[in-house]
Amino acid sequence: FSRVSPCGWARAAVGVGDVRYASQLADAVWARRGQWALRGPRRDTWDLTSKAALVSAFAALDADRYGPAIDQWVAELMSKQAADGSWAGSTQATAYALRALTDASNPKAGSATRKAAKWLKAGVGRDGAWPSAGSSPRPNVEVQAEALTAYLAYSKTP
Repeated sequence: FSRVSPCGWARAAVGVGDVRYASQLADAVWARRGQWALRGPRRDTWDLTSKAALVSAFAALDADRYGPAIDQWVAELMSKQAADGSWAGSTQATAYALRALTDASNPKAGSATRKAAKWLKAGVGRDGAWPSAGSSPRPNVEVQAEALTAYLAYSKTP
């Protein structure tokens, strides 16, 4: 059972306002959490971004109903933050984690979100773009959108 597709589906269903379908997906993902099997050299980063995406989806659906999952993953995300404020030194992973912590509205996450936002802000290049993973000199549009929306969501939090 791979989390990647159901995570994306749940986020998309939340995004288009299909709460019933998103809730069914969220319930299925949570029920099968013991079967998650990510493979490959970046599996830790994928695990982190998947959990962060689910925190955001679960918080948007029903923070009370999915509270135990949100709390578990927020604690895990916070424990994996690097001293520099990033997650895995990755713009994409840091954007996902920052968005999740912001969406979860967890008062314990204040320091982590500030450090992540500072790291993202410092990483913007002279061209206004964030670096993508790997050695590609060109910015990845998906990473740019994720970093920008995470930073904007954070900046709008009181």
